[in-house]
Amino acid sequence: MTQKNTPPPLIFTDLDGTLLDHFTYSAAAALPTLQRLNAGGVPVIPTSSKTLAEISVIQHDLGLEHPAVGENGAVIYVPPGYFADIAEANEGPTDVITMSAWNYSRLRAFLQRLRQKEGYRFEGFSDWDDAQVSGHTGLDLAAASRARDRKATEPILWQDDSRRLGHFREQLKQNHLRLLRGGRFWHVMGEADKATAMEWLVAKYSLRFGGRPRVVAVGESPNDLAMLRHADTAIVVRAANGTHLTCDDCAQVITTEGTGPVGWREGIEQTLGAWLENG
Repeated sequence: MTQKNTPPPLIFTDLDGTLLDHFTYSAAAALPTLQRLNAGGVPVIPTSSKTLAEISVIQHDLGLEHPAVGENGAVIYVPPGYFADIAEANEGPTDVITMSAWNYSRLRAFLQRLRQKEGYRFEGFSDWDDAQVSGHTGLDLAAASRARDRKATEPILWQDDSRRLGHFREQLKQNHLRLLRGGRFWHVMGEADKATAMEWLVAKYSLRFGGRPRVVAVGESPNDLAMLRHADTAIVVRAANGTHLTCDDCAQVITTEGTGPVGWREGIEQTLGAWLENG
């Protein structure tokens, strides 16, 4: 790691439509910047609705050796021994920290009962096999299988009247569950979110560095807003359809012109240009 007077910044980044292209899932346009961040010792932490099984493959392919946040903040992966120098790290035996009070089997059973009772029309990953998930996402069969390896959240396609969505959301709220909009799906999840997981990790890094590092969050979907609001700098990547999130209550916001990994590279280089030059 490059020695500096200040700790390296932390980058918490969404994947689909942000670091990864919305259509091809490629990060090729961002690779030169990622390589410079890796060389400079800057942790790039995937923070995604994807499962940890999916994220693990992406981390390997991109050379990322830091923690990861999966399922919209419900679970955190910490590489073995990563925070070994911090007594308060509280890493579990499998290095997976669960932030949600709902496990997947309990969540599935609840949604099935609610759908049957109320007659809601929606389908989720638990209703589909690998081929069906592949058809809905464009993932190949192996990747679709990893997408179904869920621990605490359920992506759904809402097929009912939009007016019933509010009632569905309220019933979830009464049971300490939330409904978040992602890039392709609605996500049913517990009360933990990307910001909860981000702050858990920031606390660990702060202990390691002896002070809170600068926190940069990068996202493009509504389910990224919580972490964007808790970051020192929020990078809003323009969505594939040309629109972008609005985050009026973010501390500092950069909105990119480019989409996907092109926008990711643009936002990171604008935000951390000095660090990249000196790294």
